Amino acid sequence: MFLPVLFAGCALVSSALASAPDGAFSIYAYGEGINGLKLFYADSIAYLGSASPTGASTVTDVTFTQNTSTLYATPSDTTLNWTLDSALYVRPNASYPLPMGFSAATASDTTPSDADIMGFYFYGNELLWHWKGPFWAAETDQSGLWILYFDPLDSSHDNMTTVELEYTAPTTISKERMARRWAA
Repeated sequence: MFLPVLFAGCALVSSALASAPDGAFSIYAYGEGINGLKLFYADSIAYLGSASPTGASTVTDVTFTQNTSTLYATPSDTTLNWTLDSALYVRPNASYPLPMGFSAATASDTTPSDADIMGFYFYGNELLWHWKGPFWAAETDQSGLWILYFDPLDSSHDNMTTVELEYTAPTTISKERMARRWAA
C-alpha cells in the first residue's frame, strides 16, 4: 500500500516540475497592480509593461528559449543585429536588489561581472532562480512601466512589489463577452 502511494506522489511532484514550453515563449509578471505585464528588453535591462522607457536607445520585445537552466532571448525586432546569444540574468551577489537584465547581445555591450545567466527553472509555469522566488518590480516615473529586480535576501522593500514570473499570458475577455456572461 505504501509503495503505490509513494509512486503516485512522485508522479505529482514531477508533473509540477515542468520545463519551459517547447519552442519560443514570452514571460509575464503577476503581482499587486501588475496583471500579466510582458517582460521586454531596453538597453540590456529587463522591463515590464508596454511603454518604452524614455531615453532608451534599443527597445524590443523578446521571446525566450530554455537550454538547461539558461533563458536565451531573441529580439522580435529583426532589424537588430544581435551577434551574441543574449540571456536573462540576475545579480545575486549583492546585499540589496539590483535590476535584472540581459547579457551582451553585441560586442559593444557589457554585462556586469556578477551577472548569473544560469539557474532558471520552472515550477509548473512559474519561473524561479535556483528554486527561489519571488522576483521584485519597481515602478519607474513612467506610468505602467516597471524594472524587474532580484533580491538574494528576499526581504521587503519600499516602492517595490513582489511578482511571479510565468510563461502563461494573461487572458483577455471583451466587454461584450463579459456582459453576456453576467447577463445569463
